[in-house]
Amino acid sequence: MVSPRNRHNEARCADRAPQQENRPLNVPVLWQDQAIADLDRILDYIERESPQGALTMARAIREGADVLLSEYSKIGRRGRVAGTRELVITRTPFVLVYRLRRSPQRVEILRLLHGAQKWPSEKKRR
Repeated sequence: MVSPRNRHNEARCADRAPQQENRPLNVPVLWQDQAIADLDRILDYIERESPQGALTMARAIREGADVLLSEYSKIGRRGRVAGTRELVITRTPFVLVYRLRRSPQRVEILRLLHGAQKWPSEKKRR
């Protein structure tokens, strides 16, 4: 018979075991035209006040998008629009809206939005 204490420890160890969907995937991340336009607009705005700030922001956004989503594509929360996910980019006020595609497997970034931005329109919400 397994004692309750051992059962608890076994459960904790099982929780720490790598899960299939938590392993790095290294899938391609593709920016859609609207997301590229969003990024350009945001960086142009920041660059007017601080060229260095724009570079720092670009690095943070690219790290969140290209590195994190490539390896852990399901890291974002379920999106407000059906079939999408949203990733809040750390150290920034921005949210990446993306979707996962299976054939071929890839991440498509649809939009880059400011967290205070009202999105989507009411008719597109879940």
